[in-house]
Amino acid sequence: MRDTAEYFKMAYGLWNAFFLKELPQSLDADEIIAASRLCDKLTEFLLPGRCLKWIEMATIINYAFGYVNIYENAVGALDAAYDGISNPLPSFRRFSIARTQFFTDYTYVLSPIGPTDPWEEESLSKPEGLDTRQVAAQLLSLGKQWMHLFRRPRFRNLSAVNY
Repeated sequence: MRDTAEYFKMAYGLWNAFFLKELPQSLDADEIIAASRLCDKLTEFLLPGRCLKWIEMATIINYAFGYVNIYENAVGALDAAYDGISNPLPSFRRFSIARTQFFTDYTYVLSPIGPTDPWEEESLSKPEGLDTRQVAAQLLSLGKQWMHLFRRPRFRNLSAVNY
């Protein structure tokens, strides 16, 4: 049980980092240096695919229980990344560019084969260059590998469903 709690702490921490649209304006010089290092580490986590074990765990959990949160989180991270591309801090800009590429590919993988909003009928367009990116191919492979676990979400409270 402790391992599960530790996983969720780590996962929520990562998602919170991926949701950052900008850094606080009030950072002092030391905090900017620390933030730059952290942005560089997060970029290194995404670009070469070091994040794939985390993605695989998240995929298994979300597919098995029919959660749509993984798709919503990926879209939220992508939206935040777009906002961060124009940030004046170079390391945050690089982090945002890496997030944009990664979460563009990941939302594409999730849209046709994974948990998305049950009323969303259209799949996303295939991102340009997807076939040439190794991490994108690995994301697609993971999505397909665990697709058999996916179940559509069941609504416990039908009054919450808007028709």
